Amino acid sequence: MLRSPSDLAVARIIDRKCKNASRITSDTRGYPYSIRIVLLHELGLLTDSLFIALDRFRKIRNRAAHEPYFELTEDQLKHIVEHYEKDRKPDLSQPDTFPLSANIRNVCLCLVAMIFNEHSEIINEAFTLERWRQPGNSTEQNHSGDA
Repeated sequence: MLRSPSDLAVARIIDRKCKNASRITSDTRGYPYSIRIVLLHELGLLTDSLFIALDRFRKIRNRAAHEPYFELTEDQLKHIVEHYEKDRKPDLSQPDTFPLSANIRNVCLCLVAMIFNEHSEIINEAFTLERWRQPGNSTEQNHSGDA
């Protein structure tokens, strides 16, 4: 199963903050992404704005996966992050600071940045040199010269 960066970030937060993390992250049928983000939101680990953005993105992703003819508009993309943007800049007289919502790639990057802004200490741990140097790490194996 392919996982998006936002899926991986949510799993990382669950790993660090939930007592039953392995049960939650290993059981995708019992704990689908929708339940995972609700759980984190209820625990106060996702702000309202981030939860809304992740849930809106999830709904669009599900439509794309299940509808044979799926079209994504710029307005749908902007809708994903509009609540977060309003919370970030309550003074609506300011110029729009998020022209990036015009394409899906940038919305995905924005979602990851939103998660990182709220949980940088948890996300950073996944990218330390010590973590990547652990024996058995697939990245280490791919770059060992034996490929």
